[in-house]
Amino acid sequence: MHLRLPKTRRYRIYLYLLSTLIILTALDLLIARLLRHITLAPDTTHITTPLLPNGTPDYLTAINAQLSAGVTPDNNAAIPLITLLGPQLFADPAVANDTCAALQLPPPVESPHPFIIFERWYEQHHPDAHDQFPDLDNPATNITFHPWQPADHPDAAAWLHDANPAIDAFDQLTRRTRYYIPLIVTNPDHILIETHIPNTAPIRGLANAALIRATRRIASHDLDGAWQDLLAVHRISRLLSNGSATLIEQLVAAALETSAATADVALAQSPDLTPDQARRCIADLRALTPLSPMARTLNTTERYSLLNFTCTAAARGTPWAMRYMQAITDNSFPPGSKWYCVFIPIAYNHALRSINAFYDQLTAAASAPKFSDSVALQSALNNHINALAQRNILTRFTTGDVFSIWLFPSVNRALERERAALQRTDIAQLAFALAAYHADHHAYPDSLQPLLFAYLPTIPNDRFADAPLQYHATADTYVVYSIGPNLKDDAGRDRASSKQTPPPDDIAISLPPLTPPTASQPTTVR
Repeated sequence: MHLRLPKTRRYRIYLYLLSTLIILTALDLLIARLLRHITLAPDTTHITTPLLPNGTPDYLTAINAQLSAGVTPDNNAAIPLITLLGPQLFADPAVANDTCAALQLPPPVESPHPFIIFERWYEQHHPDAHDQFPDLDNPATNITFHPWQPADHPDAAAWLHDANPAIDAFDQLTRRTRYYIPLIVTNPDHILIETHIPNTAPIRGLANAALIRATRRIASHDLDGAWQDLLAVHRISRLLSNGSATLIEQLVAAALETSAATADVALAQSPDLTPDQARRCIADLRALTPLSPMARTLNTTERYSLLNFTCTAAARGTPWAMRYMQAITDNSFPPGSKWYCVFIPIAYNHALRSINAFYDQLTAAASAPKFSDSVALQSALNNHINALAQRNILTRFTTGDVFSIWLFPSVNRALERERAALQRTDIAQLAFALAAYHADHHAYPDSLQPLLFAYLPTIPNDRFADAPLQYHATADTYVVYSIGPNLKDDAGRDRASSKQTPPPDDIAISLPPLTPPTASQPTTVR
């Protein structure tokens, strides 16, 4: 059979051009397909085992294996927590069943007397309130951090009476040494971004109930009972921090630690506190398991989430990645772009190496001892990713940097909150030491140095300034503070004590408490 070319020269040219186009398209598709091959190596996938059926790393199994190491039914605080909170700990019944099956537990059932957070309790007892309920966390009327009497807050007292059994159970479960709830992914694509985590609202509600009972006990002179409630909140923050796999859970842990340390100050400033009790509180705080650094989660789950997404995009094709990213981000794409992007050859190995390099830098920023160094490293990384975003769209796609540009996390505020939580716990220990010193000497020291050895093994520094904490005192008053994330000395004033813009952000304790400044009475620090 002979191939007959068109006799007309113009048609022959058209045929040559069409043939060339078909060949080039085939070569483009071949190159795009070859570039989708993932090389399993530490610099690309970070881990090389275990593997999914499609040959990419099984990051979910790797994370769960890491978190569950050494966990047993007897030491896992999550097991009694699931029993206590039941289905409200999970947003999806299917996830609840999968989680309990992984922990070899029966499906969670509703308790006949479940713990109810204050807001829901108030709505049940005041159906005509139309969602208007007292804000227990309002700094102006707050009872989470300040001693209170039932006569002043009758609704809180009634709710606390109903919550007492749950708070007692909460105290006991926090005495366990580990916390592990497996990550569950129900998406058939096995996308780690869609991990289901426990509902943290009831956990925070339980912790707040313990804090409120603690401040109630301070007012009724039961300081030992108050301290046990405060310790329970410190313990749950440690359990969540060390056992959780996600940044969200670690932020909750930091928030709980901040709340507990703030309430510690109310106990430290109680006139009933004895020097021996103060020393015992310091010893108990120092004996707690340290909070796990957020750098750990950034280095594992957060890194693995973006690597997993990129590996899945390589396995399923760029059109799948385009559809998914448009669904979860605010980015919009030109009409039809989801099909023609199949022709764009993306260097997936290069993309994976870039992601790992970015997370190496982010982990270094999160681990930097000096806050100023952490900020500088984060800023440099953000500037670099923003510079990548300014390049033309074809370059962003072919290099695979598009995945980092759209999905790389911004964690500046998270790292600030982590450092602030640690700073508040440091300052809470100082509050106990100052209370013991005052009881022994009937005055506060002129500096923090006299607290060394007799009350504290070390004097904590300002975690933001990498310098000594600010301290001013008279015989019967004191203020001690960190200059906070803005690195400015705001004379011990925090966000709650001023309406100025931008607000001050010192992390402070004082006796008596600082009051917001007025035009006629400016704040002074002695």
